[in-house]
Amino acid sequence: MANGKLIVVCQSGGKFTTNADGTLSYSGGDAHATSLTLNTKFDDFKSEISDMWKYDLHSLSIKYLLPNNKRTLITISTDRDILRFLEFHEDSASADVYVMTPSPPAPSDATSLPCSRSSHTMPNGPVSPIDAPTDYLPDEPIFPVDAPMDFLPDAEDAGKQKTPQISSRKSCITGVGQTFNTRCELHEALDKFSLAHGFHYTLKNSDGRRFCARCKAEGCPWFFIAPKLSTTKLFRIKKMNDTHTCGVGSIRASASRKLVASIVKEKLRDTPTYKPQEIIDDIRRDLGIELNYAQAYGGIAAALEELQGSHRTAYNQLPLLSGKILETNPGSAAILNTKEDLSFHQIFVAFHASLYGFQNGCRPLLFLDCTSLKSKYRGELFTATALDGNNVIFLVAFAIVDVLSDDNWHWFLEQLKTVLSMSPEITFVADMKKEMSESLSLVFPNCFHGYCLHQLTESLKRKFKGSLTLEVVRVLISEFHSAAYAPTAEGFKKCIGTIKNISPEAYEWVLQTEPEHWANAFF
Repeated sequence: MANGKLIVVCQSGGKFTTNADGTLSYSGGDAHATSLTLNTKFDDFKSEISDMWKYDLHSLSIKYLLPNNKRTLITISTDRDILRFLEFHEDSASADVYVMTPSPPAPSDATSLPCSRSSHTMPNGPVSPIDAPTDYLPDEPIFPVDAPMDFLPDAEDAGKQKTPQISSRKSCITGVGQTFNTRCELHEALDKFSLAHGFHYTLKNSDGRRFCARCKAEGCPWFFIAPKLSTTKLFRIKKMNDTHTCGVGSIRASASRKLVASIVKEKLRDTPTYKPQEIIDDIRRDLGIELNYAQAYGGIAAALEELQGSHRTAYNQLPLLSGKILETNPGSAAILNTKEDLSFHQIFVAFHASLYGFQNGCRPLLFLDCTSLKSKYRGELFTATALDGNNVIFLVAFAIVDVLSDDNWHWFLEQLKTVLSMSPEITFVADMKKEMSESLSLVFPNCFHGYCLHQLTESLKRKFKGSLTLEVVRVLISEFHSAAYAPTAEGFKKCIGTIKNISPEAYEWVLQTEPEHWANAFF
């Protein structure tokens, strides 16, 4: 990288192929050259690439291959990624980047790729991009992976008055001399300005060197011209006629998903739990525009994708993530499997610190549980947790799988067996399903399987809901818990005897749940 500047060859329109050794090759398409320095901002770089091919700024993605690893595509999406890209190529005079829109092209020679993959090697291993699951439900409501549950609309919150969160958009465009850091920033400002004032605009004679906007109404003289300042990324308004003759403000304004995203993006940086109803209230107050819940929610999803990257693109990073876990946490486990079509199937992670803590600071007791993920592509989270010396939950290992199935549970237990080298017999607390018992006895032949009291209680509620009154069910639950905690067989029999007097059906149900797996008296 001579003189602190790297020549970057931007390629687009071609295709990737996978070579016999697992490396990726790119051929075809068009190429443009530009340069990067340590001071280059990602937004400026992306805006320049957008102008090269007239791509939509928000749909393109930029990727590159590491100098010594031609198997994994790395995404550039932040200023920090720019600095890493330059660091990786500091000994090179030039480097290639690949511009993809609307999504990264898959390797064209699919038959040359492995049918499935299990990755628990270092980053230099032969890994290639991984696709998102193929059996998700795209038409259902989609919630961000890391969004808390209070992201859902709350009936009480919906009626509360919020303090102003979105500043007025009417002054986004102030006149001649106003300067914008990037073309993207100028475009977003104009979107908000036209929305606030109630008119539509069109871009004419605009390119990477100048930005020219006119009112879309025929004969209206409103316009401005903002050329790019030479040797910089700045755009400055040089000429402007701020007079409208089209009845500005009479047009019923509407907000696109993209525009709502640009409005709320700043807010989401500081307040990730910004709710759709809050957006609706704020935009109504500040801009006089009515949004429905779907528009507000869509704006949040689009803004989070701009800030954090898309869910689909993130799946391509899983091989790199697995390698980094092993590289930076020696003694850990990170196992990644794909389906035959290279879409995501399973990933298992157990950090060395967690394994060491369990084996040296916890009782040989593991709780197995699962929960459904609310991300775009769904999935199930499996966990194996213990209790530390303070009776606080201690995570030992976890896995994410595409679907909840007995095969995936069995696979999770097999991976857990490989990372646990304890001589004491382990007691597992898990669901009482027959399939779970069979898998545990096969993978851990000397283990004890205790049933989860909470899950049993929920089953009891479902079993007798409707046939018994709520008050009676509460008494049954109380006696059921007393039976579970009773330290002697006599105490256990007394509690279930009370249950029998209340409901013979409930008594039979208790006996069928195999008390030897959940009652202290027989533990």
